[in-house]
Amino acid sequence: MFRWPLAAALAALALAPLVRAHYPMLIASRAFAAPGDQVQIDFTIGHPYVNDRFAAEPPARVRVFPPRGAPEDATAKVKQEVLQWEGQQLPMSRLTYTLHKPGDYVFSYECRLFTEPPKRQVIDFAKIIIHVADGQMGWWRKVGTPIEIVPLTRPYAIVPGDTFRGQVFEAGQPMLGGVVEGESYVDPIPDPMPELAFTRRAERTDPSGCFSMTLDRAGWWLLSVATDGGPGEQGTLDRPAHRAVLWVYVGEPPPVKAQDAGEAPR
Repeated sequence: MFRWPLAAALAALALAPLVRAHYPMLIASRAFAAPGDQVQIDFTIGHPYVNDRFAAEPPARVRVFPPRGAPEDATAKVKQEVLQWEGQQLPMSRLTYTLHKPGDYVFSYECRLFTEPPKRQVIDFAKIIIHVADGQMGWWRKVGTPIEIVPLTRPYAIVPGDTFRGQVFEAGQPMLGGVVEGESYVDPIPDPMPELAFTRRAERTDPSGCFSMTLDRAGWWLLSVATDGGPGEQGTLDRPAHRAVLWVYVGEPPPVKAQDAGEAPR
């Protein structure tokens, strides 16, 4: 089975700890919950399509936006753990949070600057939304980061093949012409690996910052948009790029067993 060169990447990390690549991976222990349940969110770096993992520095700030009311700064609740992955031990960050109210909780991760070889610098602003049963309120909340994907379609109870709509804001204003990319988990991983165009979708935002994307596979999807464009354009800025990431769950919730619902395939 095809795998990204994990050992080589880890060796590079050891030589240059600030040089990393890939997307912020927010792996939630459940996509759906009941009031009083806990959710565990593990933060690492990787690619959804190949389900790889790389070491990641702790996020700079984590906030939780409940269905109603003011957000909570949960940065101090993030604990540093070790992830056993492909025979390696990788540092990761874990947040365990109790979901008290019916409705939708938006978890906002503001990441630290990293360098993606050869010279692209990126600061990620990632979100994941967990639905708590018997409430449908709060999934549309803005978190106010420099760049952000705001759902226009309710980001849960989505049937595979549905079209998801969202709106991108940069510095509080709709982002025109942003390239929104979409990538899902695939298990098993295809061998040989397809061209990037067949594993990652792309849509441009319209003058109001809106986009639509058909999500045809069940499971978690990562949607992202960066201020330095799409493939072929990235890395051309003379300043750090800002990138927004939104995780969306498609399909029925898997059976809940010891908080394993919504986990990434292993």
